[in-house]
Amino acid sequence: MFSNKRGWAFVLVFFIWGTTWLFTNPLSAAPEEPEHYIRALASGSGQWLGVPNPQAHMSAQNDGQRRFFKVYNRTFEIPAKLSIPPSWFCLVQDHSTSAKCLSINSDYKHLTFDTSYEGGYQPYMYILPGIVMLQASNPEMALYLGRVVNFLFSFFFLAISVFLLLHKGSFLSLTGLLLAASPMVVFVGTVLSPSAPEIYAAIGFWSALVYWFRTKDVSFSVWSFMLFSLFVLIISRALGLLWLGLAFGIIFLFLKNEALDVMRERGRKFWTFSLVVSVGMVLSIFWQLLILPAQSNVPSVALVVTSLKNMVEALGETVGVFGWVDTVMPKWAYAVWTLLFMGFVILTLLKGKIAQVRKLEGMLFIGGFLTFVLAFYIDESTGFLLQGRQVLPMLIAIPLFAAEILNQNRDKISKSLIRKFGYFIIIGVPFIQLVGWFTNAHRAAVGTGGELLFWLHPDWSPVFSWEAWGVTFVLGCILFVLVAKRELQNN
Repeated sequence: MFSNKRGWAFVLVFFIWGTTWLFTNPLSAAPEEPEHYIRALASGSGQWLGVPNPQAHMSAQNDGQRRFFKVYNRTFEIPAKLSIPPSWFCLVQDHSTSAKCLSINSDYKHLTFDTSYEGGYQPYMYILPGIVMLQASNPEMALYLGRVVNFLFSFFFLAISVFLLLHKGSFLSLTGLLLAASPMVVFVGTVLSPSAPEIYAAIGFWSALVYWFRTKDVSFSVWSFMLFSLFVLIISRALGLLWLGLAFGIIFLFLKNEALDVMRERGRKFWTFSLVVSVGMVLSIFWQLLILPAQSNVPSVALVVTSLKNMVEALGETVGVFGWVDTVMPKWAYAVWTLLFMGFVILTLLKGKIAQVRKLEGMLFIGGFLTFVLAFYIDESTGFLLQGRQVLPMLIAIPLFAAEILNQNRDKISKSLIRKFGYFIIIGVPFIQLVGWFTNAHRAAVGTGGELLFWLHPDWSPVFSWEAWGVTFVLGCILFVLVAKRELQNN
């Protein structure tokens, strides 16, 4: 499996893109990253619960947020040398400024206690980066270390997924991952947040299921990877049990007979699956009972309308929205990615077997329905809007399974159509990835109103310069085109 040279080339492409994001996205320029920073330091030092502090930090804008802060606002003890500089919040205070404001860190009070409104989140995915971050001598180094650990841990799932999808498959098998790994996915994988391992573990788990769906049997090593991915998916965030239920549903849809065979045999696959699911459920339920979610209000019709609007916005965010959810690509970039995805799904619905098409239609319905339910629930219970990254662990399953359906029915598709579709993917995917990175880099360098050629006169520059990282990202795009073209031609 791992002898596939083009598989390694695809892994290298994603690593280049991820590394470029990692070192060019300014520190704290990600959703709630300073809050995750405090949570990671606390978790790494064994402080899982902290002290409730509902009045600290940002003020609540509605009753839902007041309930949320009452439960999740918690104060932790942190090393004074690693206390957060006040400037880390400058990018969210001014949504148009460049990252130059991050350099204003002189003469601030080094706190030994600080509060995070992520303080009530599951601590499990914060522990490893937190332990490493505690070895740093200053907050900037600590956050970089946390990002690197999170990125490497998450990237492991993506790398293995590439080889699983290519093994005994075709270029069509990989197209699902190329569309699932949107600029948003690449961005989230490089910041300090439990969303990174959650989303990438979902990629690993769904890819392993696709591999099982294709081969009808899996080695114990692939089985172990699938279970590890599922375990991380369950314990990363509060929605883990929902993802577990969804996993059972998709297994029932696509792998019912194979799953029943595993149950009848009562072998090590059955017992390891039972153990992993049980431990994951216990850890997730234990934490939810320990924290106790806030009580909710009586739902209203107005909230339903708001949730529908939020649902549409969240789906757009799954393509790419950066910074503190305030840095967006040009509208045409979202249109291009949407057309690629819709064309891909329509082709699958037209060429797949009837039974497979019905299953994919079921996934599309469930994905849309659960996105609305989550938009409604999150708004109603926390007072905040659903964000695209929160539904990515569910939605990325759709292109992965659609790609495998296309792969299994490729004899029904003319070679010319496969070539045309393939070239749209080969050109469109790296181009929009580049647009996403360029958009974020432009905001960081000169702000939203700065000159287009931002690297000429930047207010802020990353290590090694904008030119060096820009060339690196473009080289990754070129490598993607060359390798994907060869893979397409060979199929």
